[in-house]
Amino acid sequence: MKKETICCIVGHQPANLPFGSNEADERCMRLKEKLRAAIEEQISEDGVTRFLCPMNIGSELFAAEIIEDLQAEGKNITLTAVLPYELQAEDWPEDGRDRFFETVRRCNSEKHVQTHYDDTCMANTARFMLDAADSLIAVWNGGPGDVGLTVQMAKEKGIPATVIHPEHL
Repeated sequence: MKKETICCIVGHQPANLPFGSNEADERCMRLKEKLRAAIEEQISEDGVTRFLCPMNIGSELFAAEIIEDLQAEGKNITLTAVLPYELQAEDWPEDGRDRFFETVRRCNSEKHVQTHYDDTCMANTARFMLDAADSLIAVWNGGPGDVGLTVQMAKEKGIPATVIHPEHL
């Protein structure tokens, strides 16, 4: 049986995106186009069959929705929601929470890395995904934080990363 080829996707939440939560902004539309192109390249050129995503509001949910669209178009891929902790969306605004739950519901599978939030859960989520991954797509502005940590961890493991800089769209 052929081994699955796995790509994990991480990215910034609205506070670290130049357009914030405004999805009508042209920069957001361009980000989604670049995400789709990067995902399609992973499928067509690298043979990715499975995607892992922590499903945070912002670029990660955008990526998950793109993957779900590609599935609906007939791409033979799966999406696993890799949730850092069980109550991840508990404090989100209602519309973001509803979108999160609907997107996670449509995923092929779901994995909770931890039961409760603590200072290590995001690093543990990155570690979990990268232990399985063959590649990484990151929406990252180059600054410190969880996304930067994941990119650095991928580099240390020799996992190729496609970085989309949200300021250079």
